[in-house]
Amino acid sequence: MASPFSVFRKRQKFLMALACLLAIVAFVFLPNMGKVIGDKSRGAQNAVVITTSKFGNLRESNLRRMRDQRQKVRTVLIELGQRAGANPANVERVVDSLIGSATEQAVVDTWLKARYAEQLGMVVSDDTINSFLKQWTGNVVKPEDIDAAFKRTPPVSAIQFFEMMREELLARQFSELFFASVQARDSRGDVLPIATPGQRWDYYNRLHRTATIEAIPLAVADYVKDVSDPNEEELKTFFKENKETTPYPESPDPGFRVPHKVAFEYFKANLDKFAEKVTDAEVLSRYEKKKDYYDQAFKKPPVREPIKLEGPKEKPIKMDGLKGTKGVKDGILPKAPGDKSALPGDKSLIGGDKVRPEAKPEPKKVKDSGKPSVPADVKKEPKEPARTEPKGPDKAKDAKGNSSADRSSPFRLTSMLVDEKSDEKDAKAPAKAASPVKPESPAKVATPPKSEVPAKHESPTVKEDPKAKEPAKTKEQKPAAAAALSPEEQLEEMPAEMKKQIRREIAFERIVKVFEALRKPMDEYQKKRREYDLEVLRLKHDKKESPAPPPEPNFEKLAKENGISATRTGSVPQWEAAKLGIGTWMPAEIVNGDFGIARGARVLLSAYQSPVKFRPAVAFDGDACYLYWKSEDEKEYTPKFEDARKDILRVWKLIHARSFAKKAAEALAAEANRADKPLKTLFAKRPELRVLEPAKFSWMTLGNVAFRTSQGAEICPVTDVPMAGEDFMKTVFRLEPGKVGVAFNAPQTIVYVVRPSQFVPPYEVRWAMFPTDDFGNYAPIGLEDRNRTIQAWLKELQTSAGFEWAAGRKPDHRETAERRESGSGQSDDDD
Repeated sequence: MASPFSVFRKRQKFLMALACLLAIVAFVFLPNMGKVIGDKSRGAQNAVVITTSKFGNLRESNLRRMRDQRQKVRTVLIELGQRAGANPANVERVVDSLIGSATEQAVVDTWLKARYAEQLGMVVSDDTINSFLKQWTGNVVKPEDIDAAFKRTPPVSAIQFFEMMREELLARQFSELFFASVQARDSRGDVLPIATPGQRWDYYNRLHRTATIEAIPLAVADYVKDVSDPNEEELKTFFKENKETTPYPESPDPGFRVPHKVAFEYFKANLDKFAEKVTDAEVLSRYEKKKDYYDQAFKKPPVREPIKLEGPKEKPIKMDGLKGTKGVKDGILPKAPGDKSALPGDKSLIGGDKVRPEAKPEPKKVKDSGKPSVPADVKKEPKEPARTEPKGPDKAKDAKGNSSADRSSPFRLTSMLVDEKSDEKDAKAPAKAASPVKPESPAKVATPPKSEVPAKHESPTVKEDPKAKEPAKTKEQKPAAAAALSPEEQLEEMPAEMKKQIRREIAFERIVKVFEALRKPMDEYQKKRREYDLEVLRLKHDKKESPAPPPEPNFEKLAKENGISATRTGSVPQWEAAKLGIGTWMPAEIVNGDFGIARGARVLLSAYQSPVKFRPAVAFDGDACYLYWKSEDEKEYTPKFEDARKDILRVWKLIHARSFAKKAAEALAAEANRADKPLKTLFAKRPELRVLEPAKFSWMTLGNVAFRTSQGAEICPVTDVPMAGEDFMKTVFRLEPGKVGVAFNAPQTIVYVVRPSQFVPPYEVRWAMFPTDDFGNYAPIGLEDRNRTIQAWLKELQTSAGFEWAAGRKPDHRETAERRESGSGQSDDDD
């Protein structure tokens, strides 16, 4: 058998030459071919996602870098705020309002505003950034602590942080130029919309004008039978137009995109139940520790009635500034008896100087009758008998030994003015009282004759009352002797609101301790779950079967051991999660400056925007505290036409049935307007028409919780009218009483025939009260108009810049995971 190398030996020269040629070709062309192939692959991953005609385009890598920078800035600012002593929950909320979240839409809006700011020539210097950091930290964080915050995960240098902050502050300054035209802040820091007088009148009426109506509901679903089925092409076109729209319960617009859903597991601790277990001894102990605070917050000072003094019946001087003063009638300020000094407003000299010309009242021209002039509005009083003034050393002196003759000041306090009778009593009063006298049984004072004046304030004879030897204990004296009271008496004297406040504070602190204990097994499970997820990824890469996840903590058992409740929810969209009530806010009377505020919107956003699961978090509301985490996270997606065809057909028919339902409602409204009768009377013999009589309602409401007042208003809920929206309210409040109109609810699933019978209060009353009401009390009504104006402004910025997202690309509204939890490296920057 011939050797296989025999062929090579026969053609070795030719094959060697061919091998050398192939080596040369590979050396020259293969690297370039690899680069071309790599560039094509990288270009597919780094495609243009945003195009603008004014500021250039943004690629996927640019978007990742901007989100990474926003997250770094947020992390550093939150840590610096905490180092300055601020509450973590409050710091995160302020950062959200200051620079925004780390979603794609938020960072793109910032980038666009920063480009417009540069176009206007706006600049943010290093001094501006330093001033911002000083203000943010209260100038209490040391430079070395700021450097330490930069070096924490994710690490960032001072130069990098300054460049990132420059972009953020540039966008913020540009926004403030526009915000100054649509909003302002009051003395408390609440945002108020800038509104014209006509807009303020509209906002006032929306809050203070209530309507009483009758309504007949007509369900749109009842008219679906009148709609013909569409052909397949119409149905596919309808799906294609709305497949990327997420449906919302209160929106009339169709949408077929399956929304983002999240499942929750949470503990709930009822505040009142914990407060019931707080003992009286604990209440007293807490009161003693913070006595000054509670007394100032709950105990009102006693109301002291001013002493009623009658002025002398001499020539009074009228002063308009004293109108309304107790003891001073019609603004008349009398002089003291025998006081010849001038009072403010006199035309005489004061202290040897003339009254300034501008302060001198114009004298009235009267005929000179030789008599002193008396103001016209002062009645003539009978002349008093001449007083006998004490002379020499026998002049009356006050308690300090000062003679009344030494009182040379021309200015006299109203409270110091007394009549003749009171002067006589003062002159005869003893210099030192032996003991206080009860008001109920005043001591009888022996009054000497009028001609006698006691020299050197000699004490007259006083008949002592045995009951008046000891001072009576008044309510004002009791707090001073509170230390002598028994604990039961102290507790009895505390206001009910104070005791409730103290019990709730102690209860809240106990709940915090319970939650701290419960977080330990939750944190341990989070660690195990993270390790499990990494193991699953590794096994999936190796195409191996994944093990079962570690067992979760037994929520029901832990809740029972700690006297709280536990709940597990299914996967729900965000609007359904809002109904769960997992911590909407925390009222200030519970917080007392120690625990901060967690808003419901922030709770939901953090759960739906962050991809991190099984991370414990705490939230609050007025009645309970919550310890929760996200257990499941289902991303939103667009279904296939075949899978959603049944739902698509149903929505298509409902939308086309609206016109049939509206025509039926308009026919009923026309009939009611012709009859000019109440709906209940007119349609009494038609049982298929149900006449509703909701409780009276206003257009807008601020809710029952004062905290919500500074956040905005909402459409007032109407009894038996689910999701009454803007169209319903506009129709009702633009009708005259007795007239009938037609209006849909917000999702346009029901059309109503409405007839308002009464509006209160009447126009005259509202118009009289409107100028006296503070705009801040109803300004939140206009916040929605302000928000619409801001959204229109942002839309105009995008339109002017030729801003467009790439075809098939939608912004991600989820926040990036925190770097320490996701373990991701620094984002690539290919540009």
